[in-house]
Amino acid sequence: MINLENIFKNYFKADNISDKNLERFARIHLSHIQNGEYAEQLKDIAEKTEKLCDAFIQGRSTKVHQAVNKKVKTLEVNLIMKAFKASISQHEGTIRSKFDSNSATYIMFFPSGMKEYHHANKNRIDLLMERFLSVSEKHEEVLGAEFVALFRKYRDDYKEARTAQLDKKALISNAITDTAESRRALEIQLLRNIFYIGYLFADDPRKCLMFFDQSTIRRAIRKDRDGKGQLVGIVTCGDKALVRVKIKVLDRKVAACHTDSEGKYRSRKVKIGLVRVLFSKAGYVSQEREVEVMDAGMTEVHVELKRIGTVATIGPDLR
Repeated sequence: MINLENIFKNYFKADNISDKNLERFARIHLSHIQNGEYAEQLKDIAEKTEKLCDAFIQGRSTKVHQAVNKKVKTLEVNLIMKAFKASISQHEGTIRSKFDSNSATYIMFFPSGMKEYHHANKNRIDLLMERFLSVSEKHEEVLGAEFVALFRKYRDDYKEARTAQLDKKALISNAITDTAESRRALEIQLLRNIFYIGYLFADDPRKCLMFFDQSTIRRAIRKDRDGKGQLVGIVTCGDKALVRVKIKVLDRKVAACHTDSEGKYRSRKVKIGLVRVLFSKAGYVSQEREVEVMDAGMTEVHVELKRIGTVATIGPDLR
């Protein structure tokens, strides 16, 4: 029994497909609907998809940029903390030499001993810096202006770096929200495209699949990973399987292959990544496709060629 609920599910959700793979899928899908014989008929959904895809890509770029900036600021904060703790260890002897370790002044510096400084995290280190500086300023005449200036610089540098880090954290949160929203919009548009193309080419799955490369959103069939994959598929003309169609990978040094009596083909192993593939046969309009070859599996690419001089037609407009 067919469960129609499964047909209408959103299979592009993030728990199924990463942002990176969704972007690849959308880019390749766009190239298929923007180019070729059906480009004019699919112009409307192509424009909508391109706009939403660009917004999603921009959102991803912003999120990555903000994440990098936050990492830089976090590193800066950690380095200041580390330097401050090291200075505390180095100057504890100075304080002990000026004030007895049992004196009230020494205890003001180290009320819980050295371990309080050594184990301090970002939630408490600023309070310890303030306290240490405050006590140092009260005894500047004994400890010297240079001593006080050193720990004042730690306090000021940490405040500035920590504020910048938290600001970047807020920006990342906003970027994540924006990216999620733009992704959701792109997912819905891709679903609409699937249904629309399915409507135009009802009961012709091979033709529908011409506009989609599932390799970027599907798990590999094989477990071995050698940095290479294979192209497989069927080439047709209408309902007829085409024999001896030449399939040539233009961006790799791989021998061409040909379709068999059922229109099926299987390429030799191809290095993974985006490649251009040319499908050609005498008497037919050649077709070039951009394909993402995946590792450890088969990348399906189904193509329909038209005889030279014929015009491709599709169903009525329903967008």
